[in-house]
Order: sequence, then structure tokens, then C-alpha cells
Amino acid sequence: MDLQLWIMINTASVIGLIYLFVFLYTNTSMEKKLKYNFYWIMGLELLELIFYNCELVTAGLPYPTMHRILLSALGYTIRPVLAFMILWCTMQREISRKRGILLLIPLCLNALIAFSAFFTDIAYSYSPDNRFIRGPLGYSSQIITVFYLLLVIVFAIRNAKENPVMESAIIISTVTLIIINMVLEAVIKVRFTGRAVIVLSTIFYYMYYQTQEYKEHMQEGQRLRTTLEKQSQTDGLTGLLNKEAFKRAAENVLSSSEDVNMALVFFDMDNFKQVNDTYGHVAGDELLKKAADRMKSTFRQEDLLGRFGGDEFYVLLHGITYQNLGRRLQLLIEDMHLKSEEGGLVTASVGCAFLAGGRQADVEELIRIADEALYEAKEKGRNQYVIREVKNRGR
Repeated sequence: MDLQLWIMINTASVIGLIYLFVFLYTNTSMEKKLKYNFYWIMGLELLELIFYNCELVTAGLPYPTMHRILLSALGYTIRPVLAFMILWCTMQREISRKRGILLLIPLCLNALIAFSAFFTDIAYSYSPDNRFIRGPLGYSSQIITVFYLLLVIVFAIRNAKENPVMESAIIISTVTLIIINMVLEAVIKVRFTGRAVIVLSTIFYYMYYQTQEYKEHMQEGQRLRTTLEKQSQTDGLTGLLNKEAFKRAAENVLSSSEDVNMALVFFDMDNFKQVNDTYGHVAGDELLKKAADRMKSTFRQEDLLGRFGGDEFYVLLHGITYQNLGRRLQLLIEDMHLKSEEGGLVTASVGCAFLAGGRQADVEELIRIADEALYEAKEKGRNQYVIREVKNRGR
């Protein structure tokens, strides 16, 4: 029965390692560092499988040999290393170099204890008839392995809020499976199963990291879509809404706030073309950026700010009285006294269409009225504002 179980479990372990190797080898999207860590784990699992089965062969001899002691020492050493690699794969982005070195100390101690079997019996020894005798430190390998695996569980619980429940469940359940198997091996002498459990857990971990990778790709895609959407709605130079986005947003505000006072402000820079022609487009772009920054500090967060191109800027003020509107426009005039580093000086002429609450007008009509008001401000000498009140006209 033990022979059949041995064959079944070893076959399943080898098939699992081959399956994982194929998936790792064909996975072109996984981070190289993480992939190499999995290769290390698989290599160690294969070595432990070889050492363990070779040790079983030597255990059938009527007397102990140096080969059996060596194979047992190697098996004792490798299992905690496997647990450490699982911990490392799970926490490598959060473990500092100093902590990583500290976490290696138990591995070194375990290796010393395991290989001390050549000289002492503190870990294990063999009777003259080749029976295994566990020493006072014979469970050091299991204890250190459990220590690393418990750290993995603590990490999974600590990050449960950040990771989806399924991902944390995969970590905790696979580590718990390994610990339970180790207890069964130690208490009721269940044999052979440990290697298969570790291989199975590694496959689960691979699935976990594939899930993580997929989630990161999805998040990156969402960030890219958000960035592209923002770029399609904003002016690249100033960060203000572009013409189409401003019109859409303004139309939404107008349709949802028909009983609230509105004001659409349209201004451009006096002498901007002269500055552009004299000092170049770099100086002109500098002034446009300064104008946008002044707009952001002058107007409220809920006001819509847009640039239609060139030196033409629009603002939609929501819920403002006629008296406050004049003060706000005067402040805008003062803020738009701008000078480039090269010496180009500009001012602003402002046209405004005021829409009292209860009256109706669409965006295009407000833009037309504001444009007429701006033309009037230019005719009067520039560097000033003109307000025109929207009459009671249907939409």
C-alpha cells in the first residue's frame, strides 16, 4: 500500500512541477525577478523530492551509511528554504535588505543543526540497524518552516484590506495546508505527502500571482483610459477644459440649474499677438499658462474654466449675483496684467453674458452674447469689462 501511495504521490508531484514549468516558461508578461523566484522554488522542490526518495532507498539497507546522513541533512535544510522562498515571493516588495538578512539567520542555524548529524546526535542519528532516531533538536526544520509560513499568514491578514478576499484566502489556505501536513507527518507519521502538498501550494501561489498580475494590468489599463479621457477633455498647455468639453459641461450645468443665476465670461489678452510676434511662442505660452493659473486662483472650484484656443478663455460662474459679478470681473482684469520673462506685457478685455435665475438660454447663445460684450470692451479701449444681461428668450 505504501509503495502504491509513494508512486502516486511522486507521479503527481512531478506532473505538477512540469505543469508549473510550462506555464512559467510560456508566461511572457510575468516580471522576470518573480519568475526566477518561482524557478528557484521549483528547483528546490525537485531536489527535495530527489533527496527524499534517495534517502528512502538508503533506509532499506540493514546498516546506516554516510549517504543516508547526507541525504537527510540536505532534506532537513531544503524544506525551510522552500518556506522562506514562499515568504520572499509574497513579501519581497516590502522586505528591506536588513530584514531580508535577518530572516536568513534561521536558515543558517537549521543548516548547521542538520549537518551536525555527521558529528553529534542533537538533530538525528541512526541505530546500528539503520533505524532513524530523532534528537532533541530534531524538529528544528519543521519549527523554522512553520515560523516562515506563519509570517506569510500574518502578512496576508495584515494586507487583507488591500487585497481581495479571494487572494488572501489563497495565501492563508495553502500555508495552512502545509502546516497541517507537517503536523500529521510529525504526530501520526504520515509519509510521502509533504512534497505533493508543497508542489500543490506552489501551483496555488502561481495562480495567486497570476491573479495579482491580471489585476495590475486592469488597473493600469483603467489609469491609461482615465488619462486619455482627461487628455481628450482638457487643453494640453493650460490644463483647462477644451472647447467641446467646456460646452458639454456648461450645457449640463444650465439644464440642471434653471432657477440659479449664471454668468458666462469670455476674455482674451490685449496685445497677445504682438508679444507672440516679438518674443516668440515660448513667451506667448508662458503668458497663457500664467493666465490659466490666475483664473484658477480667482474663480471658485465649482466654476467651469475653459480655453477655446489661442488667447480665448471662458468661465461659467454658477450662483453669482449681479453685484458680485462686477467685483469678480474687476479682480480678473487686475489679475490679467501679465508680463513674460522676456518683457512682453498683456492685459485682458472681458465680455460677460449674465443669465438671471428663471430665464433660459443655451450655451451657444451665451457665448454669442459674451462675444458681443467682449467686442464692445475692445471698442471702448480694452483692459476693461462689459456685462450684457440675457433677455427672457426661449431655448
